[in-house]
Amino acid sequence: QDLAIVDDGYITAWGDWASLKPKEFPQESGGMTAVADNIRRNKMIPGLWMAPFACDKHSKIAKEHPDWIIRNSMGRFANSSNCGKFFYGLDATNPAVRDFAFNSIRRAVKEWGYKCLKLDFLYAACLDGNGKYDLSMSRAETMYLALQTVRAAAGPDTFIIGCGCPLGPAIGYVDGMRISAD
Repeated sequence: QDLAIVDDGYITAWGDWASLKPKEFPQESGGMTAVADNIRRNKMIPGLWMAPFACDKHSKIAKEHPDWIIRNSMGRFANSSNCGKFFYGLDATNPAVRDFAFNSIRRAVKEWGYKCLKLDFLYAACLDGNGKYDLSMSRAETMYLALQTVRAAAGPDTFIIGCGCPLGPAIGYVDGMRISAD
């Protein structure tokens, strides 16, 4: 069966996964649920792009929860970048961050009806830094926590495509992997 993935551009900022662009995805017209339903009506599987452990510098999440952002060795927010965009990594050692990622993914799957998730920039969950919730965890252990959270939130029937993710830790948690550049 064919797959249609809604890519970046439906939200107001990375990290604000429930904050839809009002003109493009109006709630009164069904928002992201209506988009998934329309994809299904066209006999395709609805898919959605997310970066559950990343947030834009100007996002509501960054402003409301600066303690969730990984800090570098100088105590500043650790920047991540790709494709000319700079963004922050959310600390997956923090239970509140994992709850946030879990709830964002669960909403996309259970409330909005997406059966495939393209989860991007997953490495953001384990950026190098000393400003973490739990400094006893290695970056590899942190990546496993992030991936366990993702799989638990999506459930066993959702096809997960990992992007920007270390290959080894993803085994058993994602169903497919993008290994090339965009």
